[in-house]
Amino acid sequence: MRITVAGLAYVRQQQRTSAGPVKLPTDGEPFGDNLWNQPGKSVLPAKRLLAQMGVVHIVTLLEDFCVGVKAEHDRFAALTGQPVQKNAESDEETEGLSPKALYSQLRFRKDTLNAVEPFYDYFVKVRNCVVHRSGRVSKDLSRYSSNEKLQACVEAWKGPRGKKIPALPAVVLGEDLPLLPRHAILASEICRRIADDADTQLMGFLGENGMVAMAAYYSLLAEEPIRTAARNSAQSILNYLVTDRYRIGLASREEAVQVLVRIDRWKPYLRKFERLKAEGRLG
Repeated sequence: MRITVAGLAYVRQQQRTSAGPVKLPTDGEPFGDNLWNQPGKSVLPAKRLLAQMGVVHIVTLLEDFCVGVKAEHDRFAALTGQPVQKNAESDEETEGLSPKALYSQLRFRKDTLNAVEPFYDYFVKVRNCVVHRSGRVSKDLSRYSSNEKLQACVEAWKGPRGKKIPALPAVVLGEDLPLLPRHAILASEICRRIADDADTQLMGFLGENGMVAMAAYYSLLAEEPIRTAARNSAQSILNYLVTDRYRIGLASREEAVQVLVRIDRWKPYLRKFERLKAEGRLG
């Protein structure tokens, strides 16, 4: 986001210092000579498009992250005989999973989510305007922009060193959404706080056993295991993910195997290793 904004500022600067048409770099794209008479006029629309796509990306990314959190939770819950709430797989595949649905289904504590929920709801409505209305303000967003909870959240927000957040854009029903890159960065911060909190609560649910089981799943038990440099033994592959990917602090290199033995996953893990080794599919 910031490097793209810097590039747009450079374009504006080039127009100010040029006496005629400005030739802009193409970075290998097939744009021909790429000559512009007044490229500075296109900077603001480009910044708004950048901001809109940034919000779409980060909100969608959070929803996809929530799908992953639920998958990890449900896999370990099923392994340990705990109840699992199933969602329609096709719905998650096409629409993702909202953090509000995730927290409700997994019964996560909602302190952090409640604190930023007005912002999250706002940026979801912004995303919907971009995706479904070509960036024009909807009735839903227009009404919500004056929501008391949202305004209270704006007033109460404190960033690093007590810095206040930038003002949200003034929106007019049916007009183009005047979003700026600063708003996309704010959306990113909101979604990051939710993701951090969901991840912390997931790790608390999994504990050491669940984390090792997750390493076992991705290293060998998954349909398409992660390829790693470790391949000499099932234990070396498991330990590679435990220590290098997930950084689980275990007392010894044998402890991960002992965890899988306790939860009855070592034998399936060993069988999968032997099969992949015989098929020449390791490493």
